Amino acid sequence: MPNDSDEGDLGIYAETVNFYLVSKYTKLNFNEIRELQIDDFLQYQRDALIMNKMQTSEGQQYLKEYVTLHNKKTDKKALERLVGGGTDG
Repeated sequence: MPNDSDEGDLGIYAETVNFYLVSKYTKLNFNEIRELQIDDFLQYQRDALIMNKMQTSEGQQYLKEYVTLHNKKTDKKALERLVGGGTDG
């Protein structure tokens, strides 16, 4: 039974969607993709997703937000502004 959280979910999933993305990106067929090492497959999958997102302005915005949210470097200037910038000895 659908609810509000399932609004965009059609209830189906393409099991080979990742193979399709990698195939479209690399021009390899599914059998060739199955023979890839897992780290190669995952790298191609990541690159294919990035290239796909870069095709639209919405996708580019998504990538910018992703990078911002997953940035592991401390923004020291922002932190100083947040806590007042001073140190107490």
